[in-house]
Amino acid sequence: MEQINLRTIIALAWEHESEHGSFAEKLEERLSHLQRAVALPTHEGVRALLNFVKSYIDHVPRLIDALGDAAEESGVLSQLAPLINLMEDFLLQGSGLHPDQRRLEEVLDEAYLAHRLVDSMNTLYRMAYGKDLLKLDMMSANLIVHALIGEPFGHELDELAEDAARGLIQGQHFSSMPLIRWQSSWEHYATLYQVDQLGVSFLS
Repeated sequence: MEQINLRTIIALAWEHESEHGSFAEKLEERLSHLQRAVALPTHEGVRALLNFVKSYIDHVPRLIDALGDAAEESGVLSQLAPLINLMEDFLLQGSGLHPDQRRLEEVLDEAYLAHRLVDSMNTLYRMAYGKDLLKLDMMSANLIVHALIGEPFGHELDELAEDAARGLIQGQHFSSMPLIRWQSSWEHYATLYQVDQLGVSFLS
């Protein structure tokens, strides 16, 4: 498939959703079930979820950009390039459909894979070296999206991301890698992971 900008893929999916509203309809149908796992505003629950989903998906290209910049600044780009490339591949290749045929829920699945890959890399790195690879807490955001995706597919995506992360950890020499220096501009990216600020939260 022709390589296409990640932001274009995302924009096309939202364009389709704005015209057809198919994802919003699914959320409406599942709202009572989702409210068992996700705290939502009393009114406008679907709108709050859509706003959250938009932020979650939009963070993938922004996270990729920030990772690339921070890794280059820290002199570890060659070690993190496989992670960055795989995050891109999840969205660029996706389900194999042409970008203008992908629906929002498919792009959400791909964004979830990218976020879960980073989260799994963090966990494995912490277990191996006793410190964080990246100062990010994605758990609440990922749990909410997992609830939106549902089972058993959500579990299948988790396993795929974890297997990919293990492959990356085993294939790279991370033990001597210095702590990544995040640019000051990274701070505003972290709002995604403070999910209560987006009107939703996971009910633990």
